[in-house]
Amino acid sequence: MTPFAAYIPIGPAETEVIRAVDLINSLCAYEPSIPWIVLVDDSRDHRSLGRCLHVPSTCRLIILPHPRQTGHLDSRGGLCVADLVALDYIWKNLSADFVLKIDTDALVIAPFSQKIAQKFRQNRDAGILGLLGDSCHRQVRSFHSDRQVMRTIGSALLVTERLKTHRPDAIAQLEALQIKTEEQRRNLVRVCEQISPIVEMDFKGEHCQGGAYAVSRETIGRMFDRGFLEDPLLWMSIPMGEDAMMGIYCALVKLKSIDFSQHHDPFGIQARGLAYAPETLSQLGYSIIHSVKNDLQYSEAEIRQFFRLKRSQVMSA
Repeated sequence: MTPFAAYIPIGPAETEVIRAVDLINSLCAYEPSIPWIVLVDDSRDHRSLGRCLHVPSTCRLIILPHPRQTGHLDSRGGLCVADLVALDYIWKNLSADFVLKIDTDALVIAPFSQKIAQKFRQNRDAGILGLLGDSCHRQVRSFHSDRQVMRTIGSALLVTERLKTHRPDAIAQLEALQIKTEEQRRNLVRVCEQISPIVEMDFKGEHCQGGAYAVSRETIGRMFDRGFLEDPLLWMSIPMGEDAMMGIYCALVKLKSIDFSQHHDPFGIQARGLAYAPETLSQLGYSIIHSVKNDLQYSEAEIRQFFRLKRSQVMSA
């Protein structure tokens, strides 16, 4: 068995908790030997997630508080922070070979850990495995988000250079990046100092879509050694998705984001909605699907019920 950890960010809405219950049930049904599940709880209500989220006796459920203390709920920055908090904890405390990051609007529909472990063994330069682009359905896939990453990096690096010389147009450009306070400006400068070497690399914005992806232990260790896990709150107000942030860090530590979303690969992922009908996703051999909450053809309740019945049949066989 490959020891791996799953990390799940849980937003403040109560619907997130309900989704997490179904996700964890699906995860433990198909990977019953999972040793650790790590949650980052982005709530300031001191809710007791451990009372409603149940795991096998052999699995340790670890609940970490989100470090932000304000009521500001920027989902992008909040998820960046949560990712770094989880990875820092896992690196320091758990001996996981890899980490599956998975959102609450994803589901596990088949075993996956051995496929992921083997892929990492076979590809020593692989840092993150998942879906490159926005859909595992090749006929509709685009890479628009990669281009957006490069535009954001370019804008951020440009405005920080102009801030150093007190150019008057820098303020307007900061507003375009949604940077408003002095603290946010300082954090932007520090983030840009971290990521500026990316412009000298053969990086084109490639990153694995954030619904679910796997991060190797080597990647986390290199991020730790470079100091990328030291101050997660730096990313609180940076206009960058957490998956893009991870793609940047993966490249900076000289590893690659690798697509693992062909038929019979684990990641049947799409940015919005499902890439295929629920039954087709099963027939194509996918193990992890996303997103069940905003599909144009099937309701979230229908999708969850379909796969709940599927796994009940597997567990009773």
